[in-house]
Amino acid sequence: MTSPVLRRLVSVAAMFAATLVLTAGCGGGKQKLAKVSGVVTLDGKPLDGAMVTFQPTDGGRPATGVTGADGHFTLTTYTSGDGAQLGDHKVLVTKSTAPEVVAPPPGADPKALADAMKEYEAKRKSEAGKPKPTAVPAIYGDANKTPLKCQVPVEGQVEFALRSAGGS
Repeated sequence: MTSPVLRRLVSVAAMFAATLVLTAGCGGGKQKLAKVSGVVTLDGKPLDGAMVTFQPTDGGRPATGVTGADGHFTLTTYTSGDGAQLGDHKVLVTKSTAPEVVAPPPGADPKALADAMKEYEAKRKSEAGKPKPTAVPAIYGDANKTPLKCQVPVEGQVEFALRSAGGS
């Protein structure tokens, strides 16, 4: 007859082994990636501060990057600069405009500061619920409408020449 301690130890070991077997197939979730970098322009000028998203058409994990002052971006899926998964992608480019700032009046006294703050709050409330203005036409940020596509891997850098009028 086995002791209760030994039976418990065997049960724990069996559960541990079963957990290892069941989770072994779950750890390989990362897709094969290829490095992707490129440049985004709007009306021929580099687009600074835009979010570039490569959305796999097969529903995999998206890759993102942010453009610098020269319009250049590098995509990241899991770790910085690791690229995008192989295959076809819809490409989204978005950039919100900076909110308008109400500057305090020169020599701002407390009453003038309070008035400026009230003006800002009133403007913010009147714009609540309205779509936020974007620096890039909305078509480029809509996964159902974007004309931008890319197949990964790519040779060299990708270039996306956006137009204020929309389209590719």
